[in-house]
Amino acid sequence: MGSEFVTAALPRGLWDRHLADLPDLRYFADAWFHRVGGVGYIVQDLVKVFGERPSKRGLPEPVLDEDSWDAVDKATEMLDRVFAKWLKA
Repeated sequence: MGSEFVTAALPRGLWDRHLADLPDLRYFADAWFHRVGGVGYIVQDLVKVFGERPSKRGLPEPVLDEDSWDAVDKATEMLDRVFAKWLKA
């Protein structure tokens, strides 16, 4: 399953040191994860891929219930688009 892959690959989470040292990549990723700097937001991008439901606080959250390789493939397509600038480097 997808969660098993993430747990094995990143047992202590995702840190900026996991990212290539490319111009503006670490700044962009931090801003994208924390919704600052007007670069977009991971939650909004995941909602576009997986759909939306209200969180316990009533805020939109993506529906990430499907733990499958199909879901990983869908997320990968989105991540490739968001980080395309650095994937070409």
